[in-house]
Amino acid sequence: MINVQTALFSVLLYVLVMFLIAYFVDKKVEGDPNSKIVDNPFVYCLSLAVYCTSWTFYGSVGKASNSGLLFLTIYLGSTLMVLFWGILLKRLIRVKQNYHITSIVDFLSARYDKSSLIGWVGSLLVLLATIPYLALQFKALVSTFSSIVDTKQIINLGIGSSDRIVGIGFAIFMTTFTILFGIRKIDPTERHPGMIFVLAIECVFKLIVFLIIGIFCCYYLNDGFFHVLAKLPEVVGENYSFMGNQEGSVSTWISFMILSGSAILFLPRQFHVAVIENSNEDHVDDVTWGLPFYLFLINIFVIPISIVGLSLIGLDQADRFVLKIPMEMGYLNLSLLTFLGGFAAASGMIMVSTMTVTVILSNSIYLPIIERLNLPKAFTQFLLPVRWVIASFLIFSSLGYMFLVGDNFALVSMGMVSFAGVLQFAPAILGGLFWKKANSRAALFGLSAGVCTWLYTLYIPAFIKSGYFGQEMLANGLFGIHILRPQALFGLDGMDPLSHSVFWSMFFNLGSFLTISLLFKPSKSEEQIISDFSSLVDIKEKYSYENVELKRNIPLEVKVNTMLAILEKYYDWEKSKACVDGILKNIGVFENRDINILELFELTQEFEKSLTGIVGAATAHQVIQKSNFLSVDERGELYQFYSESLAEYNISPKELHTRINFYKEKEVLMQNQFQELERIIDIRTKELQEKNTILKSSLKKIGEMQHQLISREKMASVGLLASGLAHEIKNPLNFIQNGAKIITNELSGNVNLGDEKSLSSIKTSLRLIDDYSVRIDNIVKKMLNLSQQNDTEELLNISEFCVEAFLKEIELCERKYFNKINYSLDTSPTDEYLVSRTTLEQVLSIVIDNSAADLASSKKDPKEIHLKLFIIEDKLNLRIRDNGNGISDEILKNIFEPFVTTKQSKDGAGLGLTIANDLIRSKMGSISILSEKNKFTEVQIELPLKK
Repeated sequence: MINVQTALFSVLLYVLVMFLIAYFVDKKVEGDPNSKIVDNPFVYCLSLAVYCTSWTFYGSVGKASNSGLLFLTIYLGSTLMVLFWGILLKRLIRVKQNYHITSIVDFLSARYDKSSLIGWVGSLLVLLATIPYLALQFKALVSTFSSIVDTKQIINLGIGSSDRIVGIGFAIFMTTFTILFGIRKIDPTERHPGMIFVLAIECVFKLIVFLIIGIFCCYYLNDGFFHVLAKLPEVVGENYSFMGNQEGSVSTWISFMILSGSAILFLPRQFHVAVIENSNEDHVDDVTWGLPFYLFLINIFVIPISIVGLSLIGLDQADRFVLKIPMEMGYLNLSLLTFLGGFAAASGMIMVSTMTVTVILSNSIYLPIIERLNLPKAFTQFLLPVRWVIASFLIFSSLGYMFLVGDNFALVSMGMVSFAGVLQFAPAILGGLFWKKANSRAALFGLSAGVCTWLYTLYIPAFIKSGYFGQEMLANGLFGIHILRPQALFGLDGMDPLSHSVFWSMFFNLGSFLTISLLFKPSKSEEQIISDFSSLVDIKEKYSYENVELKRNIPLEVKVNTMLAILEKYYDWEKSKACVDGILKNIGVFENRDINILELFELTQEFEKSLTGIVGAATAHQVIQKSNFLSVDERGELYQFYSESLAEYNISPKELHTRINFYKEKEVLMQNQFQELERIIDIRTKELQEKNTILKSSLKKIGEMQHQLISREKMASVGLLASGLAHEIKNPLNFIQNGAKIITNELSGNVNLGDEKSLSSIKTSLRLIDDYSVRIDNIVKKMLNLSQQNDTEELLNISEFCVEAFLKEIELCERKYFNKINYSLDTSPTDEYLVSRTTLEQVLSIVIDNSAADLASSKKDPKEIHLKLFIIEDKLNLRIRDNGNGISDEILKNIFEPFVTTKQSKDGAGLGLTIANDLIRSKMGSISILSEKNKFTEVQIELPLKK
């Protein structure tokens, strides 16, 4: 046996090393926020292996010893789930980033109409599901510590004897450990780089230790891996089965697969590490193969260790084979290392789970109560100490659960109670992400029904079997009603208790969720949330209202003071001020004295998102509503703006919807065409690769290949424009869609269309929608001009043709922008050359229109455009220079990319210079731009000529 001092010193040394690592990583990231020490897929993937707790380290071997390969289902189900994370997890991460989600319960509240009631039910489920899982870790720590230490030494040290004293000691230790590592910040959306890095190290450490034990059993105590497997028939009993010993083993396998697939993401700690702590959604792609590989490695020696343990120790201590085997062989140092590996597996899970559940309980139960009772600021100012108290309560409650029921359950059995609990989140979360008909009422009823069924069929029977309640309910059912027996509900007998609970809880949960979603429609406020959640599938650019002229009649100082008053309930003044300044800078009103109604609406949304990071979605929404941040008059002004914005079309609501549907269908058609174009490009690429060796045989064939490659490059650029075009069209379409809903609701009311004032208001309100539809039409026309260009070349006098086209375009731009333009010409006489009239006309039109638009927005007077034309070595050189605003370096470096523009979003689509660049390049020419901010812009074009 190992003496107490050595064991305790080893644990303290391990924790000290982990704490120092976490401390230095936090300091490193504070000094360099872009540091890759944590922001990399390797660390992110390893931290997710916190899924492998003491259950994996000890319980998998125990489960294999009792039930054959049934233990593998815990990892097969999770592996299958991870393979779908490219779709599922990326959506969750985008929702987290957009809504400042703090936990899995906060996600449900945010998705389902900021419902605090759903938050209550979800928090209760998290609390009840986490306690058995934490109890599992404490059971592993206490039992393994007692196995390697002579408990008589504890008496001699004057500490006392019994597992209770050891358990209390570990509980105090883990409470301190958790507070120091995880509960040091009030905003749980702030990432914990030190903690995540420590989790990654712990996951590496426990894997290495487990592999060492496996190698020790196979290659030191025996003659190899397969030699150990050959001993299986000698050590197992007659009832041993690879499918498990329980009745209904097929249903057990299915249940374990479903539960583990759910738990890998929906356990609160897994959701926190996978979603909240994620720094880059691209890391998910590496996790989809890295995490399954980790699970494979940590399970590769489970069966051999189980066989060796059965032959040396016996089945009664199967959960401790990993620890007992080296002790039986006299390798105490290896046993101590094994204990530290198990401690790493348990402590990491305890730390993350306690931190996560503490945030959930404080945000979804404590803070809503404080706000509802309108208690003084002191109750929220000290939110961090309150979370420390909640964390302590959670850890000691788990310890109590271990003492109450732990002796009657194996490690895996205790864990599966928690897995069955978090499974109840699955319908509401998956439905909320992928089904637009899912609503808050359905989520509440489904979740509540599932939780109640889980408690009745699995949770409560655990206490009954432990002897704390009478056995009558198990035998005869509630109130003596036979069909209400908890483990044979409605006469469903012959299934193991776990599968029975999974079946009935999902029956009521999923059944209620689907039925109510189909029977009831989401509320109006929830429809907007559903639309936002759906839009997060594609990352979109933020819409700008800069081109909308509105009065700035709302004092910003009043709103700032309101925000500061709310934040000071949770932060000190300096941090509150920094938070408000960040919000103002984010929406671009930091230096404004007054703001307009749209800026106020955006300010409200940003403030609610920031507050969500502190108190959760439901409480944040409640606090802002209570503060009257958006007054009744301001709500009316916002409503009036949308009404006027949507009244631009002089058409009926039916026709408005018809036009919207037309644009939707048009967008889908274009996307299909773009996909077909990409398919054709792929086919052409393969053909070029196959013919590559033949084309190299002669110079003529090489020339043909080059021509095809140029054509291919042009098609690829068109494909890029096409994909960008679909994205660009979505912005005005979203505006039209949202506006259509509001105008439809308005027209469905008691509006008197015979009233001249009402009719005039409706006509005026649809003008903006007309503008955005015209914008879409302009974008499509520009794309058609590009695709239908005439490449026919003809003999032209270059100088005369360019001057004529230049003067014609100047005249058009003067009428278009209502500005007088002073122009000058510097040309030399030229001969006739073969050129494309269409190409020259379109390029000159694009360049001069851009110059004229820039001059129109400039305050300079006079407004000048200068054309210089000369020919050198059969190359046309054009220089078009204006004295406008110029172009910033940031925009200039991407000026030829699709949809990059210096114009207001309504005035330009950002396709002009892209088209000009493609046209010039197709003629083997070049185009470049020189510019200096507030001074000039000069477009330089060089085009080869031939006679």
